[in-house]
Amino acid sequence: MTTMATRLMNQKERRSLRRKLMGYLLLLPVLLLFYALAYYFENLPQLFRLAAFVIPTIAFLMFAGLAYKQWKDLAHGEVRLLKGAVTDKVNYSTYSNTGKHSSKSKYIVMNNAKYYLGDKHFHQVHKGQIIELGIGFHSNTVLSINGK
Repeated sequence: MTTMATRLMNQKERRSLRRKLMGYLLLLPVLLLFYALAYYFENLPQLFRLAAFVIPTIAFLMFAGLAYKQWKDLAHGEVRLLKGAVTDKVNYSTYSNTGKHSSKSKYIVMNNAKYYLGDKHFHQVHKGQIIELGIGFHSNTVLSINGK
């Protein structure tokens, strides 16, 4: 059984959300580097110059959408509390012939809904454990976990 409530963000959750948002600012120099590559190197084929402009722009827009939702969470100042039992815990990594890829998915399942977690939060929970998740309203980012 899952219960839901709301409460104000505590200082630790605010700090965690600010840290995630600062990570997006680190993408700006990379974006500017690709734009400089597309603009200044005229001897590159036109397709490479176009790709150096389009691909980082699409990536930046995707990250900007999530960052906007997280800023709204920070301004809203409340978290959704979801309490229930962990029905499944999945740690999935892809492999290839050359070795382990960097694509990883760590999530838990509560009432047929997936909640993606970072390493720190993932190691705090166990299958069958009753936990309380603090989730941002707009971004659905897991901000805190309280386990019993």
